[in-house]
Amino acid sequence: MALRIYIRQHSPDCLGRIAGRVKDLRDYRHCQCGWWMYGTSDNGDVYKPQALKVYSYAEADKKRKEANKPKEEQTAGVTVRELADAFLESKRAKRRVEDTIANYKTVTDRLLAFLAEQNPPVLLASRVTPSTVAKLQGQWIASGLHWTTVNAHMTIVRMVFKHGIRMQQLKLDPTAPVEMLEPEKRGRRSDAAEAASGAEDGRTMPLDEEGDTNYRKILASVGQFARGDIQAEGKRTRKWRVPFICDVNRYCLMLEFMYETGLRISDTVHTLVKDFADDGSGWTSYTTVQIKTGDPVTVFFPSELANQMRALRPLWKDYVFLDGSLPWKRFIRHNVWRFLRALGEALGIEDLRAHRFRDSFAVNRLNEGLGIEDVSILLGHRNVQTTRDYYNPWVKSRYDAMRNKRAAAAGVVAINEKRRAG
Repeated sequence: MALRIYIRQHSPDCLGRIAGRVKDLRDYRHCQCGWWMYGTSDNGDVYKPQALKVYSYAEADKKRKEANKPKEEQTAGVTVRELADAFLESKRAKRRVEDTIANYKTVTDRLLAFLAEQNPPVLLASRVTPSTVAKLQGQWIASGLHWTTVNAHMTIVRMVFKHGIRMQQLKLDPTAPVEMLEPEKRGRRSDAAEAASGAEDGRTMPLDEEGDTNYRKILASVGQFARGDIQAEGKRTRKWRVPFICDVNRYCLMLEFMYETGLRISDTVHTLVKDFADDGSGWTSYTTVQIKTGDPVTVFFPSELANQMRALRPLWKDYVFLDGSLPWKRFIRHNVWRFLRALGEALGIEDLRAHRFRDSFAVNRLNEGLGIEDVSILLGHRNVQTTRDYYNPWVKSRYDAMRNKRAAAAGVVAINEKRRAG
C-alpha cells in the first residue's frame, strides 16, 4: 500500500458541516482537523498509523513527500539556497543595518553561484564538503580579492550554515561535512575584523585595573608619537603624516569620547555632534543606532567634552571623526587600529586597541558602584549576561569586599580556637 495521508477523526463541528456531502470523510481536505499518515513509502519503509501534528492538507502532503524522498535527500532536508534565505531573513528580523544585509547577500549570492557552477551542481546543504569550501576559498583568492575580504567572506559562509544548525534546519551528525564550518582559532584578530566590530570577542581588558594612569599616558603621548619623538625599542623612527592622526586635539577627543561613553569605535567615528542634548546639569546625552547590532543606545558624558567636540570643524558631511578619505572600515583600520597598536608598543601597553576604551568605561562604572544592569544598558548589550561574562572579573571593589569578609571570618575562627585552647 502506498503511503497515504488521511484524517482519522473529524471534530464535531466539522462533521456537522460536511455530513451528507462527503463520501469519504478521511479524504476531506478543507477543515482544520489533524492529519495522520500510514502505508509504505517509495523507499520500502512501513509507517504504522501516526499523527503528523499538522492541520492542513498542504502541510500533510509535504510530510508525505518528504517521507518518499531518497534516503540521502531526507538527511539533507534543506538546500543551500533555503539556508541562505533563512539566514538573511533572521538578520533582517534583528534589524541589522542595510549595508550589513547587503554585504551578507553579496556573499551568499557568490556562494550560490559557485555551487551552481560545480559538476554536478551542489544544491543540498549536506553535499557541501570541506574540499568544496576550500575550492571556493581558492577561487576567491585567485579572483584578486584581498585576503582580509576572503576571510570575512568565509566567516559569513560559516554563519549561514551555523544558523541552519542552530535553527534545526540542518542536522549535524559525526559524518556531516559541516564540521569544516567551525571557525579556525586565531591568536590575533585581523585588522578588518577589529575595524568592523571593535573586537568584542571576550578578550576584555581595561586600560587600567584601578585609576587612569595608562589612559592619561596615552592621551599625553599621542602628539609625541605622531611626530616621531617616541618609538618602541628596536623600531625605526616614524612620523605619521596622515592628516587625521596629525590633528592631535581631535584624535585625543575621539579617545576621550570612547572612554567616557563606552561607544564602539564604529559608532564613535559616525558620531553626529548636532544630536547632542544638554540637560543643564553639566551632562550631555547622545542617542545613536549601533552599527554592529542595529539597536539604539543612549550615552551620557560631561558637557565640557561635548562643548570641545562642538568646537571641531566637521571633516566630512556632519562627522567630526571621519574624513571621508576611505570607506569607514578602512579608515578605522588605517587611522585608529594601526596607530594605537604601534603607540601601545612604544608605551609598553600590550594589545592597545580601540575597544579597550569601551572596556575601561564598563569597568570604571562598575567599580564606581553602578549596577550591572545599568552598565549593560549604557553599553547597548541586548542581554545583561553578556555584560556579566565580559566585565564581572574586573570589578576589584567586589572582590576586595569578599576578601575582607573572608579575612574577618578567618579572624573570628582564630579567636574562637584560641579561646577553646585556653
